[in-house]
Amino acid sequence: MAGDSWQTNLHQASGRWRLGLALSLTTMLLWGTLPVALRSLLQTMSPLTLTFYRYLVSATLISLVLAFTGRLPARTRLPSLAALLAAAIAGFVGNHVFFLMGLAQVGPTGSQVVMQLAPVLLIVAGAAVFGDPFGWLQWLGVGLLTGGMAMFFHHGLAAAHTPSGVWLLVLAAALWVGYAMAQKQLLRHLPSPAIMWVAYCSGVLLLGPAASPREVLKLDMLGVALLIYCCVNSLVAYAAFAEAMAHWEVSRVSAVLAATPLFTPVFAGLAAWLWPFRFRSEGLDGIQIAGGALVAAGSALAASARKAK
Repeated sequence: MAGDSWQTNLHQASGRWRLGLALSLTTMLLWGTLPVALRSLLQTMSPLTLTFYRYLVSATLISLVLAFTGRLPARTRLPSLAALLAAAIAGFVGNHVFFLMGLAQVGPTGSQVVMQLAPVLLIVAGAAVFGDPFGWLQWLGVGLLTGGMAMFFHHGLAAAHTPSGVWLLVLAAALWVGYAMAQKQLLRHLPSPAIMWVAYCSGVLLLGPAASPREVLKLDMLGVALLIYCCVNSLVAYAAFAEAMAHWEVSRVSAVLAATPLFTPVFAGLAAWLWPFRFRSEGLDGIQIAGGALVAAGSALAASARKAK
């Protein structure tokens, strides 16, 4: 039928769930550290300039790799994918810029709280559009995860009091879901490194005129190291995310990524211990520890439970 034909034209996961899980965990850890480093850099650099540098480094590195391996996408293939590529680029660039603008106002923990809208929305979108198996046990896992997040970040939720910053993060979350869904469908036509190459190169062209590259001259040695880390983090995390989407269902990838904020206060505390003049630690209370356990249980259930018959 028409519905069945539509479903067959959608990307299907390879079924290599162990690889998908490993790649999802890699992305989770990298994204958990990123807000801490980015918030420090935002004291010196604007969101547009910081994002421009991340894109420039990533675009250069991935271009070299693809050129060396002969895997640069053929230009003749791209025009036929213009609509999907435009949606992916808009979501990709918009997510990065608006996240940084919100992060500057709300802070690492508060921003991660609001960004939990993204994996939850991605779970729903994956089930609705791609037909990912997602039964009542997995929805129970999402419920546990959501309640655990509220417990874990009850201080963070109270601290996220800047309305404009919160709304910028909500917009960033929605744009990220749009990017993820467009990328998932693009995987039927292009390998994930080619999609990332288009996204990063397009980001450089879009943000270049608005960026202020000389801001990098204001950074000290630690700031330069943090900028390099953010650039490498951006490339590796999104490459792992793209590959995870190729091998695992959207709902399961998003369930693992939903646990990302659990690691942000840990890395913030480690950074504060190593560089107390630059970073501030975020302590945990009993409610947050219990919430963390609930989030872990909910994530595991949502990521592993099979669709109920």
